[in-house]
Amino acid sequence: MLLDKKKVSKITKIGAVVLSFAFIVSFIPYVWSNINTPSTANQPGQDQAQAVKTINSLVQNATKNPKSAEAWEKLGNAYSDYGKTYSDPSDPTAFQKAIDSYKKALEIDPKNMNARVDMAIQYFRLGQIETATAEAQKAIQINPSFAPAYYNLAVFLMSQGKIDDAIAAYENYIKADPKGEMVDEAKKQIETLKASENATSTPNKTSSGK
Repeated sequence: MLLDKKKVSKITKIGAVVLSFAFIVSFIPYVWSNINTPSTANQPGQDQAQAVKTINSLVQNATKNPKSAEAWEKLGNAYSDYGKTYSDPSDPTAFQKAIDSYKKALEIDPKNMNARVDMAIQYFRLGQIETATAEAQKAIQINPSFAPAYYNLAVFLMSQGKIDDAIAAYENYIKADPKGEMVDEAKKQIETLKASENATSTPNKTSSGK
């Protein structure tokens, strides 16, 4: 589970994330009609139609206000929501559009931690884990007190089998936000990772030469 910063500026919200397959996609202009149709199991219903309507409205707003980091960030959030809720796992288009939107926001405001962390999450969903890790680390360099960056970094590192680094990142999250919503989960993950590490470690054996 990741700390998802979408839809908020200062309040942390949590969103469950399913890691998508990795796909290489080219940039697609911000025209919602270009997004591939989801699988038949997710054909547009009332909620999905409303989500598309919201995206269209946000596209228009970002186009009219191209210098507004907030406008691009909101558009990125909407694409992220759509991709997580409605897209076929084999279609990364919505997540890629979210990334493109967050990039626009960051071009205007490089210190927008919400946009950068959310962008890292989209990369993770696309299977681009090293890029996700790099973005989370960059967020920490810019703002060392931004707790969600540590938590997400821990998830990214853990997925790469970098256990010690993941533990350190979880611990840094707890230090940065002792009362955070994911503190208990972070502590559980630390215990699990340490137990796993201890279980797989074996004492060094040396030969006496006899």
